[in-house]
Amino acid sequence: MNKFEFMLKKTFVQNRWRLLLSFLLFLIPSHIFRVFFALVFFSRRLPREIERREDEILLELPLRRWEVFLSDFLINSSVLVVAGALSAALSRQNDLEISKFFQTILAFPYIYGLEVLCAKYLRSNFLIPFTIFVIDLSFWGTGWKYISPLSEESVFGVVISVSVFLASLFFYSLEDFGR
Repeated sequence: MNKFEFMLKKTFVQNRWRLLLSFLLFLIPSHIFRVFFALVFFSRRLPREIERREDEILLELPLRRWEVFLSDFLINSSVLVVAGALSAALSRQNDLEISKFFQTILAFPYIYGLEVLCAKYLRSNFLIPFTIFVIDLSFWGTGWKYISPLSEESVFGVVISVSVFLASLFFYSLEDFGR
């Protein structure tokens, strides 16, 4: 069994009911709800294990931190993407709703990266990202939405999102360099 298969099996064995509930809730076609739900969903995965130091158990296996990080992100993102795509197909959404769905997907790296950074260095994988979500959301009526990594209205939001994701991957993987 390769490393990705191991992470896939671990995720589905430990969280099968949560994943099913998450899948069903992500069928609701509201951009703000989906971004908030992604915040809640991702906070219950690797960031929670980091906060509780349960990720150290995984690292006793021949897994690198970057492999754990990327596998967890890809597996959990795919659950939400499939649910959103199914929702779009079933409700025959128009182009605007589909573009909002893609904007939600582009917010995933930012949400995940922010939660991992907060869990690793601040021991709060939900409260601080939730506060940032509320502050960001309160400025969506202004010009802020064009650089917001959660609304993804322009390229600047995507750049911020990817930058936070890569920074969290780098800082989470730093401890592997000594191995």
